[in-house]
Amino acid sequence: MKKLFTLSLLALFTTQISFAQDPGFYPPEGSTFNSDSSEISLPDAMIDVLYNETISFYASDSITIDVAGVAMSLPFVSAVITNVSTPAGMDYSCNVEACAFTSNTWGEVTLTGTPETVGLYSLDLTAVVTIDATPLGLPMDVTFPIPYDGSNPILNFALGDDYSAINSFVPSFLLNVTPYVGVEEIAALADVSVYPNPSTTDITFEFASSNEDVQVQIFDLLGNMVYNSSYNREAVTVNTSNFTNGVYIYKLATVNESSTGRLIVNK
Repeated sequence: MKKLFTLSLLALFTTQISFAQDPGFYPPEGSTFNSDSSEISLPDAMIDVLYNETISFYASDSITIDVAGVAMSLPFVSAVITNVSTPAGMDYSCNVEACAFTSNTWGEVTLTGTPETVGLYSLDLTAVVTIDATPLGLPMDVTFPIPYDGSNPILNFALGDDYSAINSFVPSFLLNVTPYVGVEEIAALADVSVYPNPSTTDITFEFASSNEDVQVQIFDLLGNMVYNSSYNREAVTVNTSNFTNGVYIYKLATVNESSTGRLIVNK
């Protein structure tokens, strides 16, 4: 699993903060990342099909702060996940009671359920984080929400009213719910290649010869069929120049074999 980010948050004058050890989010296999790993797309879900994927993360015992060139260590006390927005039909759970995580621990947030509506969803996570500010001369714990809303005067002073550092603490998680395309549990069509993907003007499907007609279907994310034809050969090229940019689902099927996947049109 790929580590999603190296944490940095808060600024106190020339302050930079990062976890002293190696914390981070570890999404499930099959996830994809944008260029700076601030946004992650989880494995696709399918409407009316049970989904079950887990995001793991690690919280260390302290946060190291560089204040005017002097490194200071603030004890990390806890983080409580208060909500994860999920598509209708789905919910989340944690591997600890009340989703309350302390220092030097691994945590897990599991997304389960059967999504009901096709779409691309942002799984907005909210949490409450507590740190011990004693090393800064403040004999108290400082608690703040994520996303940060300006509710803590101490942090407002430290941040200079720029909340972007805190609000980048947790990356954005996306979940794409695709339509159910009626894939029966039959043998997979062998040696399927799809290229170029992303497609600009056309896309080619190659597959092992089965001496049978192969039906090629393409659906948009609303479940609408935008292409449907049958061929009796090992390679099929489909013109995508009239397709709208976006994500599509393809299905290749013979009487006894089937293969599905995702393709992108980006002209």
